[in-house]
Amino acid sequence: METADRVARLHEETQGPVLLVADGTDIAERELDELAEYLSARRLPVVLLQVRRRHTLVQQHGERTFVLDSQLSRQEVGRFISTLSRDVPDRADSLLELGRPANGTLHRPVYFALTAYERDFRALPDFVETRVEGLNDKQDRLLIFLAIALHFGQRALPIGAFRKVLGMSPREPMDLRLLLPDAAMDLLVEDSPGEWRIGHSLVAEEVLRQIMSRGADTRSWRNHLADWGIDFINLCRGDLPSPSAKLLDVVRRVFVFRDDVDVLGHEQSAQSRFSNFIQALPVSEGKLRVLTELVESFPEEHHFWAHLARFYALDRKDFDEALKAANYAIQLSGHDSVVHHMRGMVRRYQLREMEREDSELAGLVAIAEEASSDFGQSRLLNPENEHGYIAEAQMVIELLDHVAKSKGDLFTFLSGYDVPPYLREALDLVESLLAHVKREREGVGASQYEVRASARVRGLYGDYSGAIQRLDSLTARLDVYQPPVRRQLAWAYLSRAGGDWARVSKRHLGRVVDLLSKNLEEEPRAEQNIRMWMQASRFQEDPPSLESVIEQVQYWRSEPGIVDAAYYAYVLNALLAMDGSRLASQRYVQCLEECRELTRFRRNRDRSYEWVGDGAGIGRLVHVSRLGEWDRESRFWENTGPLKRVSGRVSRINGPQAGQVELAGGIEAFFVPVRSGFSLGSENTPISTFLGFSYDGPLAWNVLKEWD
Repeated sequence: METADRVARLHEETQGPVLLVADGTDIAERELDELAEYLSARRLPVVLLQVRRRHTLVQQHGERTFVLDSQLSRQEVGRFISTLSRDVPDRADSLLELGRPANGTLHRPVYFALTAYERDFRALPDFVETRVEGLNDKQDRLLIFLAIALHFGQRALPIGAFRKVLGMSPREPMDLRLLLPDAAMDLLVEDSPGEWRIGHSLVAEEVLRQIMSRGADTRSWRNHLADWGIDFINLCRGDLPSPSAKLLDVVRRVFVFRDDVDVLGHEQSAQSRFSNFIQALPVSEGKLRVLTELVESFPEEHHFWAHLARFYALDRKDFDEALKAANYAIQLSGHDSVVHHMRGMVRRYQLREMEREDSELAGLVAIAEEASSDFGQSRLLNPENEHGYIAEAQMVIELLDHVAKSKGDLFTFLSGYDVPPYLREALDLVESLLAHVKREREGVGASQYEVRASARVRGLYGDYSGAIQRLDSLTARLDVYQPPVRRQLAWAYLSRAGGDWARVSKRHLGRVVDLLSKNLEEEPRAEQNIRMWMQASRFQEDPPSLESVIEQVQYWRSEPGIVDAAYYAYVLNALLAMDGSRLASQRYVQCLEECRELTRFRRNRDRSYEWVGDGAGIGRLVHVSRLGEWDRESRFWENTGPLKRVSGRVSRINGPQAGQVELAGGIEAFFVPVRSGFSLGSENTPISTFLGFSYDGPLAWNVLKEWD
């Protein structure tokens, strides 16, 4: 919040956009995500550039991610040689020698820098060897701890952390320059007064390799890493009642973070990946010893317990111990969504192992239900984390796929008798979870996890006609709870139409609306019923009236804190207000304020999900999914065909980036004057605009003067 306030003040002073550069070694990704949400919620024009250092190249990354390989290209090698030779002419021959193709493995910036500025440099091993030889045990330990902090955590260490290692009293002054020989000091950099690190991660790795393997083959250095890791944990814990916050951060980055990211709560947690330190340990027993020491030294750190649970489940397949650790993490911090997600993941791993062993179906269902409960609690605590939806969807898909392989045709089995309700309703659960993820990512593109999960769901349906026929047979069964079955029929029709309600035939659309209408009678407050009914019914030849839709939304809204209930209440009342209803105008103001309050910290609060179109009743609303791709050149959606222009006037211009247009019924919409060629003095100009509805209020796009 403090950083967001500073950015806001900077923007106010300059009236310009702000470039914010965040170093991943200083700011955790979760913290940066929170900052981005605050900045987005305040509509600040900020470009966030996050710099992260990775040990391995990421194969899949977003379109806004750019990778700079530490290995230099031939062109870059030439530039380094030319630039450094001008700066240090007497090292030009050595730089040319290093630049030969035969030395390709050394073509990294650090080696060129060391060659240019370090007189005795030949190659990294020689460079390090001449600086660590002859050190005593205490000096070795000091360098090893600094190397662990830098190589695995990208962190410096305060000199005060070494008092116990060096046998110094609290009152003795500490100066690293007096504790290490000058040669060893060549390896170090003082980041800030009293905080030291190895000069480069590759140098740190070489320090570890050489000191840990003294008197043995240097390739054996990892065999000693677990013992040194335990010593490093004890160093950072210290003797004080509470651990140092700075050293605790170092511990997190060395033993928990993977490439500056805490994987807990992300889909990366489903992969067998741990921190770079844990991954570097050659045997599972060593990994367990280190993680056990971690929780024993920092018993109040619930994320450490969650990582231990993850390790027991993924690496050891010991689910009893994994659940003990996960339960303890929840006992420490039950309000943290991440620990509930982790317990759900432990049970997901357990379920996967039971499927491999072809366990009894009843046992599989019991574990899946417990995992679903954990994921549900995680979503309740953090509804914006899409991984809480994706993880459960993937788990249920895997379970249904296992059932299909073991029982034959999936829908034949689901339409039988004595089927556990959890299984019969599982596809409805999956479709609902994926629909939420898709809804949250409208306009920004599907994640790779959503795409894969959706493809697997389509594979489960197989023959849509057969699936629909068997689901339809369940609608007449008195022993089956009907609402989930009706929704699943609706999902099946929608999936067969490629996920587009406009492509569902009129006959089948009528069938879907009838099914969902029955659900509204039996479950008037169920979110998924009203959502699907509103989306499907708007494509009928005679869509429901706005008044009838508002009535249904009011049932939904009676449950406190439902964001989209407040959203649709304000949107529908806005349409009625524009038609001249004064009562709707009053309700619009109340519902909009409620929606704004519920979403004040949401990162997507300024994204328009519904737009005004040229239809009747609920058919006047056009969902953003019908507008195609975002055109960066025009700064608008490619397909404007379904939209209708709304007339109004410019009511206020606060500056180039902020203004208001007034529409019928007194509805005001935010717009960006400079994008549409308006400036101070343009007030009262008649306009027409495309109107979208965001959580934060109506937004006017492509605003044109009425006579244009």
